[in-house]
Amino acid sequence: MRQIILNLWAILLAFPVATLADICPEKPPATKHYAETVSCPAAAIKTEGQKYAGDHYDWDCFSLVPVTNETVSYSSAKHNALLPSVNSLLPAAEKDFKSRIWMVSEVQCGGNNKVTVRYWGGGNCTRCVQQVLYRFSADGKLEEAKLK
Repeated sequence: MRQIILNLWAILLAFPVATLADICPEKPPATKHYAETVSCPAAAIKTEGQKYAGDHYDWDCFSLVPVTNETVSYSSAKHNALLPSVNSLLPAAEKDFKSRIWMVSEVQCGGNNKVTVRYWGGGNCTRCVQQVLYRFSADGKLEEAKLK
C-alpha cells in the first residue's frame, strides 16, 4: 500500500495538475497590424488586418484563427475594391462556417485574368479551408467570384 501511495505522489510531482488544465487568460492578447500584398498579372491582392501578438496558447481561447479581423482587396490599373468574402459566397446551409473569420493562407496567380485565394477558417476539417476563384476583366475589374 505504501508503494502505491509513493507511486501516486511521484506521478503527481512529475505531471503537475495545472499543466493538465485548459487555462485561458482573462483578456485576449494584444494585437498588431499586418499587411501583405501579392502581385499577380490580373490584380494585386492585398491582405490587411489585426493579428494576435501572442502564441497559439494565448489566442486559441478567443478565436479559431490568430486574427481578429482581416480584409482582402484588389487593385489593378483602373480598379480598387474589396473582394467578396468567403462568408458572402457560402450557401445558407453552411451556417456553421458563415460566422467564421476567414484568413488568407495562400494566393495563387492564374494567368492574366484569374487569382485563386485559399482561406483558412480555423480547425482541421475539410470545410475549414475554402478556395475562391476571382476572375477579372481585361481592364482589371472583378467579374466573378466563386468557391472552387
